[in-house]
Amino acid sequence: MQRESNTEYSGLVELINIENNLNNYNNYIVDKCFNQLKMPRTCIDFGAGIGTLSKIIKIKYNISPIYIQVVEKNITYLSERKSKSYIKIEDFKPFIDLIFFSNLSKYIKNVASN
Repeated sequence: MQRESNTEYSGLVELINIENNLNNYNNYIVDKCFNQLKMPRTCIDFGAGIGTLSKIIKIKYNISPIYIQVVEKNITYLSERKSKSYIKIEDFKPFIDLIFFSNLSKYIKNVASN
């Protein structure tokens, strides 16, 4: 896991394994979200990893999500897949219907307990 003391960890190997081996799980996550919503026209995949869930969103729902990713190795991987990513939501200004994120809770600092 990436921490202040270990900023080199990107999770890239794990993300590739998840993409290659957890198809049912990945589809379930996307369907769980999209089946509860009015179909968005635009979507940001916040913490996109390597774009696994976005690929499903594009195929199933014909939406091309905008990738937000801060981990350099994952940005490079997305670039090799011909996917442009942004580092901050502010880098992409047009109106967005949906901000989608999954499996990020371990990275979000609990500020409510402070």
